[in-house]
Amino acid sequence: MTKAYGFESTAEEVAQGLDLTGETIVVTGGSAGLGIETMRVLSMRGAKVVSVVRDSEKGKGAIEGIRKTVPDANIELAELDLSDLDSVRRGGDQIAKRFPRSTDSSTTPESWPVPSAERPRASSCNWARIISVISF
Repeated sequence: MTKAYGFESTAEEVAQGLDLTGETIVVTGGSAGLGIETMRVLSMRGAKVVSVVRDSEKGKGAIEGIRKTVPDANIELAELDLSDLDSVRRGGDQIAKRFPRSTDSSTTPESWPVPSAERPRASSCNWARIISVISF
């Protein structure tokens, strides 16, 4: 039986039963709001989390806060500014070197279950022209 989730559902309810042991998940915005809550719940489920932040001090503070409720949280910090393409390239390269892993094809537009005419087109930087929000 599938449980229905709604506006009142918590991140912990949605993630209940997930075992993310052995998974490495990169979370942007790891120093505030949804980023902190996402990292907290992913950590509770056993994931290694890479927290992407612009401000390392704020990021460290967020991690310390998470470890008060999830003492064994496995969170590492990566500093980059998503509004600066050079920073994204440098940071992405550093993350790829620190956390090598094969690409998950389910995150590429070609694998999305929509007709090709409806898939987002790539920008001049080869970025898909879509904004997605994934929250638990």
